[in-house]
Amino acid sequence: MQRKLNEVIQFVNVSADWITKHDPDQKTKLAYAIRRVTDQAKHIIQKYQDQVQDAQVEHCLEKDGVIQKDARGEFQFSKEGLKALNLKLRELRDSEVSIEPYFATALPSDLLPAFAEQFEHFVLKLAANGDGDGSVPVIVAIGPAE
Repeated sequence: MQRKLNEVIQFVNVSADWITKHDPDQKTKLAYAIRRVTDQAKHIIQKYQDQVQDAQVEHCLEKDGVIQKDARGEFQFSKEGLKALNLKLRELRDSEVSIEPYFATALPSDLLPAFAEQFEHFVLKLAANGDGDGSVPVIVAIGPAE
């Protein structure tokens, strides 16, 4: 499945929050599914972080071939370099990455719709609730991704 990198990062952050608050012992099937997908996401995010570091080196200030850093060890940038870096970072975050979903086979009864919506496409398949307003997500298919 193709998703934007930004969506993958958001899924990982929301998942960590949900597990901390609702399933710290990771005993539910949803926690298992989250763990399976976040293990994949870790590699994707590491690759992104490597690309960020490369972009910082590419666009930072140099003097006589030496990269310029401030007292805290942070790269220094000209206005043009910072604009170019920000553009590159936006491109990276908006890029499509491949991640395989793993759909939970059971859900905890206290799963809030806001979390369910964030988990959609990664560990849940959702659909509108049938009354047409789409306000409450419901599970339409669960089990391993095909």
